Amino acid sequence: MHIAPQYTREALNSHRGMQKASLEIDTQLPNINLQQYFGVAEALHRYFYRLDIADHQVRNNFRQCQRLLGMPLD
Repeated sequence: MHIAPQYTREALNSHRGMQKASLEIDTQLPNINLQQYFGVAEALHRYFYRLDIADHQVRNNFRQCQRLLGMPLD
């Protein structure tokens, strides 16, 4: 949702909608590799509910999400 254009944000009310939007945004911003970051963030989201990821992977995924949020969009 951080980098989604306003028209896309309205479709981000489900996991499927977010995945579809990430595919579309990824084509518009190829220098970011949003699909990779979306997968990392989605794994963290699953972890929040299930605690099924090793601690080192949680830290790594969190760092990658921080990197994505700090990226310039141009």
